[in-house]
Amino acid sequence: MNRLIIVGNGFDLAHGVKTSYKDFIEWYFGEVVEKLKTKKVELEVQKEKNGNKCGVCIYEDKLLNIYWSGDSSGAISVINQIIDRVKKEGNIVVIRNEFGILRRNFSPLFERIIKDYENKGWVDIEADYYEKLKEYALNKRGNVKQLNKELSYIEKKLIEYLKIEQDKFDEFYIEEDLQDIIYEPFSDISVSLKGKKCLDEHIEQDCKDKENDNLRIKLENYGYDIKKVSDYIDYLFNKSKELNKSISNFIRTERFLKGDKFPKELLLPNSIMLLNFNYTKIADKYMTRYFQWLPNHIHGELNDENSVIFGYGDELDNKYKEIEELNNNEFLNKIKSVKYLERDKYRKLLYFLELEPFQVYVMGHSCGNSDRTLLNTIFEHENCVSIKLFYHKKSDGTDNFTEIVQNITRNFNDKKLLRERVVNKTYCQAMPQSEVKQDL
Repeated sequence: MNRLIIVGNGFDLAHGVKTSYKDFIEWYFGEVVEKLKTKKVELEVQKEKNGNKCGVCIYEDKLLNIYWSGDSSGAISVINQIIDRVKKEGNIVVIRNEFGILRRNFSPLFERIIKDYENKGWVDIEADYYEKLKEYALNKRGNVKQLNKELSYIEKKLIEYLKIEQDKFDEFYIEEDLQDIIYEPFSDISVSLKGKKCLDEHIEQDCKDKENDNLRIKLENYGYDIKKVSDYIDYLFNKSKELNKSISNFIRTERFLKGDKFPKELLLPNSIMLLNFNYTKIADKYMTRYFQWLPNHIHGELNDENSVIFGYGDELDNKYKEIEELNNNEFLNKIKSVKYLERDKYRKLLYFLELEPFQVYVMGHSCGNSDRTLLNTIFEHENCVSIKLFYHKKSDGTDNFTEIVQNITRNFNDKKLLRERVVNKTYCQAMPQSEVKQDL
């Protein structure tokens, strides 16, 4: 039996890395402020040399345009006001006075993102993109090619920001409690009824492999010595013969009577895949032991910008079919399922799912609709035996367990499987949070 660990943005946040979309938006406005400071100096020099000129483009990129209709002196005053407002409110606001008008124009996608930022206090860029995509597709209005260019520009800036954040942190820092969880043995309370049968078979297979290299190699990978469990395996076989029972029947009896008191060496996953939805390598450092499956960056990595997949992945949405039927490939340009086929990461995931029964750990992923197609493939797979959530516990004592479960329900077509596979909160736990204060 294997373990699949789904790693989302909350994993990086648990380490103190500011990788949320909200953090990114605030960084973006900080970058705008720095460029406004440079523009202010340029205007001051220009004013001294050539006097006041009317009509000034204060700032412009693919997301934001700021134009001042007054003279250079007014533009300098306005820049000071904008810088002050951004520091206080984290956003660009429209300012008017008797000397001119400041026109602040957001691109259509960025305008929706900023509304979420202002109204909710958090941002889901990919979900906002999909809502605009549906609006353009179903209402037959809007320039989808321009929309995709906007998202590509946001992707470029996001990569720039994440590289800065990733470089701030010690590559070798590991949260020991989190590492212990990743490599921990299986437990009856964290698998479904089907999973218990698979776990019995898992133990039985390890017992049969005692004289082979498979168990020895696995235990060495985990840092254990095969000699530590050899005597107990001998006991299992001898006792089963004495009671005239097959080893599998005896194991089930022992487990029923003793619960999880089997040696943990016999409850270790055969293999672990870390399915990293982040672009950073913060989570990769936890795969310090040798396994066949290296971290799978399903959405690409920062050191290979061409590998980055940034868009939307919800083909289960009831409007998606209508988008496909438009027969316009530009509407599918940023759909994740299309992008998955450009590399072999998705194929490697499917191969892992098919190998043998697997348990899912969800660490820092909201399980929202942006990845619904992929998560449905994992959660409803016939080999999936359980889904254990590691939720975020907030400073006020509340947590987001229920919110994650609500999101997960949308990833299941078969609600019976949902109830069977998602582990009860009683047996889940909060994600360990880093106590190390990074020098930012």
